[in-house]
Amino acid sequence: MARPAVAVATVLSLLIYPVDRPGVVVWRAAAILPRFLVHSGLGGLDVARRAFDPRLPISPGWVDIPLSSRHDAANVLLGG
Repeated sequence: MARPAVAVATVLSLLIYPVDRPGVVVWRAAAILPRFLVHSGLGGLDVARRAFDPRLPISPGWVDIPLSSRHDAANVLLGG
């Protein structure tokens, strides 16, 4: 069942982004790295500030959700 879906996805991918076009250009990807790192750090600080703000009522805990799947690996993946 998955093989036809893979074939269709491959054909659509090649139509949307042909093989003769260049892929990822390393220097362009490296150019956004500083901005990415700065904003990742700022986002982490924002989350920490919100989590430790005494005015924010946070009540962490576990939520039990019954699953119909009996496959342990699938349930662990879903829980993660």
